[in-house]
Amino acid sequence: MRVKKDMMLNPKDVAKSVLSAVMVPGTAVVNEIVMQPESHQLV
Repeated sequence: MRVKKDMMLNPKDVAKSVLSAVMVPGTAVVNEIVMQPESHQLV
C-alpha cells in the first residue's frame, strides 16, 4: 500500500483545528474531531 504524501492533511491545518477546539467557550464541549483529506490518500 502506497501513500500519496502530497494528498495528506497539512500539519498546520490540523493544528489550527485542534486550537479552535481548545478555544471553545467553557459552555461548550468538543467530544470528537474527525479530519480526513478531501480525497483518498491510499493508492
